[in-house]
Amino acid sequence: MKIYQLNNDFRYQILMTKNGSDLYILKRLGCPLTNGWEKLEVYVPASRKDRPSSDFPGFLPNAPVFGPKAKEIFQDVLEQYGEFLELDVEGRDNCFLYNTLNNLTALDEINSDVIRFTDGRIMDIKKYVFVEELVRDEIIFKIPEDPGSIFVSDEFVSIYKNNVLSGLVFKEVWSNEQ
Repeated sequence: MKIYQLNNDFRYQILMTKNGSDLYILKRLGCPLTNGWEKLEVYVPASRKDRPSSDFPGFLPNAPVFGPKAKEIFQDVLEQYGEFLELDVEGRDNCFLYNTLNNLTALDEINSDVIRFTDGRIMDIKKYVFVEELVRDEIIFKIPEDPGSIFVSDEFVSIYKNNVLSGLVFKEVWSNEQ
């Protein structure tokens, strides 16, 4: 089993919010937002329109955006781990921000390589080691020690590759294989 950090592939188009004040909503990611959600208006900036579109337009590292095809493929697999929040995308089919609600205390801090602030909080994680029993059956999750990252399993990566999707890059950060 392997765990990957999910990242945007910046060779493709990215999205930006039309109204900068909408970003306050995104500070609440990780908490349920479905009730009362109003579609955010987003657009592809002029400087990125020459890039190809993808199934996962870039947005924020802790908030992947799924295009219609990607949402259809992943919806049944991911709906128990988070929520799809509709975005109003100027000039193209609407996309869906995925709010990952699956927060796990699964980092093995003792065996991971972490850099700490003087007060003991984690500043950076150089090497991730996860508690295998806690991540074994998880497809997508976050950890409190690194709230800006989303982690996915082999199964997620396999679905992505088998459906020839585009827009994401996967960085392997942990494996239980020798």
